[in-house]
Amino acid sequence: MEDALNEALVGFTNVRVFVHTGITHTSVEVYADSTKFRAPNIRANFHINRRTQAQSVARIDTGDEMTLSVIRGVLSRFQF
Repeated sequence: MEDALNEALVGFTNVRVFVHTGITHTSVEVYADSTKFRAPNIRANFHINRRTQAQSVARIDTGDEMTLSVIRGVLSRFQF
């Protein structure tokens, strides 16, 4: 999953993904460092329902909707 996010997130390096599996939901935390001086680093938390695979955004530190949609697109390719 980290390799797919590294390829998809242009302008970010050092992408780290932490997956915490629960009984009903899986929590996915994504951290990345920005290569641009003025752009902030990204930290996003997602909750994914294990039965329906529905994603919900728990937290994103930046208001970058484009980066958020890229991350959600990559996460939708995986089965949790």
